[in-house]
Amino acid sequence: MKRKIPSLVTILVLTTLTSVMWITLSIYRAITTEPAAVVPEEISRALDPELDQGTISEIQKRIFLGEDQIPATIITSPAPTSIPEESPTPTPVSEEETQ
Repeated sequence: MKRKIPSLVTILVLTTLTSVMWITLSIYRAITTEPAAVVPEEISRALDPELDQGTISEIQKRIFLGEDQIPATIITSPAPTSIPEESPTPTPVSEEETQ
């Protein structure tokens, strides 16, 4: 005579297996995951929202290029390719030549 396993025991076994798998995978993830990067305080500090007008004007003075400092650029297109006036025609071949 076969005895059936009570449903409560089945649920306990499945719950235990699930818990063991969960713990195992959590340990594996903790070992394989790289730690968070440490950011220095000076980098993570908030930026000053006001623009320094003096610095911006200094940058604009340095960037200015006069007309004599900009070289003349000549843009040319590639030469067009010539199209042959006559297209090749097939040459008839006799049956004797093909054998």
